[in-house]
Amino acid sequence: MGLTLIGDIAALQAQFTAIKEEIDKQFDKTILNLEETSWAIIRKKRDFLLRTTDWTMTVGCTVDQSAWAAYRQSLRDVPQTFTEYTNVTWPTQPSTKGPNTSE
Repeated sequence: MGLTLIGDIAALQAQFTAIKEEIDKQFDKTILNLEETSWAIIRKKRDFLLRTTDWTMTVGCTVDQSAWAAYRQSLRDVPQTFTEYTNVTWPTQPSTKGPNTSE
């Protein structure tokens, strides 16, 4: 059976995309649980935390963007702030509550 129809190729591409997204989700769930045994793992955790907080910097976001910007800068500074990866203390995330939240 060959892939001759555009619909067949699109369906196959959608399946590959869904599989990749599921793999990415599983990786993201486990990265924060990795034992901090090297700077490489510290950087992976930091990069994950930065990536998952990108939304706080979007225009119109109702969180305290200055607090989030400071938090994100603290994450970027982790490798320069600590001399040993075993002594890393992660910064605390600011509140996600804003003026338009119901909580």
